[in-house]
Amino acid sequence: MLEVYHGNTLIAPVGMNLMDHASRVLQPIYTSVYSSSDIVLTIIAYAMLTGLILFWSRLVSFTKLFVSVSLIYLILSTSFFPWDIVQNSMPFLQSFLQMPSRITLIVGPFLMLSAALIYHDTARSTKSVSLHQGL
Repeated sequence: MLEVYHGNTLIAPVGMNLMDHASRVLQPIYTSVYSSSDIVLTIIAYAMLTGLILFWSRLVSFTKLFVSVSLIYLILSTSFFPWDIVQNSMPFLQSFLQMPSRITLIVGPFLMLSAALIYHDTARSTKSVSLHQGL
């Protein structure tokens, strides 16, 4: 059975400094890393970025678009995005968004799928027999 208490009240969200709560992904030196998954996501992101630069001409348009969206989300979750300026111009985001590092939850699967799409498109466009066997 569901019980409803009459004394319950909702508390307004707390305003937080957005820059302090940005993700540590893409930082070359890890001081105060929140989790080891940040290191794994950084490795995947750099591998994806390298593949994107090296094999841009071999990628299909869907892969280019998907990887670009992944990179936008990745930059939005980190301190590379100017969260200080956003926070000063739109103060309501302090209590609404609170922690930009939460965007990393969306970025993780996007990065993994993007890296796989880059490998798949590159393997399809090459004449290497060993890469085709991997598909």
